[in-house]
Amino acid sequence: MGHPALEGAPGQPLYSRFEELVRERIESGEWSPGTLIPSERELSAEFGLSRATTRKALDRLVTEGVLRKEPRRGTYVAEPKTVFEALTLRGFSAQALEAGASPASRLLRFERVVPSTQVAARLEVPTSQLVYLIERLRTVDGTPVALHQSYVPMHLAPELQQEDLEKRSLYEVLASRYRLGVGHAQETLESSLATEYEAVVLGVQPGAPMLLLNIRLSSADNRPLEVVKVAFRGDRVSLRQEI
Repeated sequence: MGHPALEGAPGQPLYSRFEELVRERIESGEWSPGTLIPSERELSAEFGLSRATTRKALDRLVTEGVLRKEPRRGTYVAEPKTVFEALTLRGFSAQALEAGASPASRLLRFERVVPSTQVAARLEVPTSQLVYLIERLRTVDGTPVALHQSYVPMHLAPELQQEDLEKRSLYEVLASRYRLGVGHAQETLESSLATEYEAVVLGVQPGAPMLLLNIRLSSADNRPLEVVKVAFRGDRVSLRQEI
């Protein structure tokens, strides 16, 4: 006979009802963020479930970012996600601070590169013209949450590499030094899976769920200023859009 707590709506799969019970324990505070929850074997025994059913429910919650698994250590309650606005020109740090978190950025690469055909087309420059690649690791409360890659036409900001972009906003530099203010932004948001490089930088497994934000910024007179790709960890970040 199944556990009484597993009695749900008629036709509701056992794994679905078990997911709800796990959420209830988290929301009630019984299992707080960072808590190591009981093993699959222990949970299966407690609720009279097969290991396969228990594993399916836990894996779904890991995919959603409610739980996180650590190899050879177990399954933990994930920390609450940081919510960022997708349709906004406010920067990463400003939004994280508003959420009560402590943001930081580490510059990984700042170099001149030959743009791909796609990047060149979006920046409206020939593929023979070098552009800046600015790659930064974004962290919240010390945890890596996003890999931020920017491409900027060199002819718009020829001395940009003299700037300390770990301490200054790129948009602040473009506006104050080069009189280039952002006038328009085009964004696309999609789900993706972590590449091997993203996995290493962000501390996740290859193939982990990600949120991919692609942005094209233009000046008020419609000159392309920047093409951006931001890969967010799906287990640590939520992106919100308001219309």
